[in-house]
Amino acid sequence: MSTYREFAGMHERRRYMRFPVDYQVKVTHRGQTTEAQLRDMSINGVFVSTTLRIPLAEAVDITIYHDDHPSRLCNLSGMVVRTTDSGLAIRLDQTLLEL
Repeated sequence: MSTYREFAGMHERRRYMRFPVDYQVKVTHRGQTTEAQLRDMSINGVFVSTTLRIPLAEAVDITIYHDDHPSRLCNLSGMVVRTTDSGLAIRLDQTLLEL
């Protein structure tokens, strides 16, 4: 029996819904920090648009800056689970509910 996702042509393995966002972030990997754009997020992961190339399964830290309140930020850590020409998919070490 097919699931609704298969029927609808959606073969994604995501457990949580993603939401589009547009925040300036800094991604740090092995001491190297670069600016990037947070493009979408879910309760347990994010996609960051960046030219930085990081291998799969590598740990990264992400600092999110809020446009309206630049002094307010959120620090996240996670692991690279997918790379594309436009950026990195990162699974968070803690869900956003656990922070």
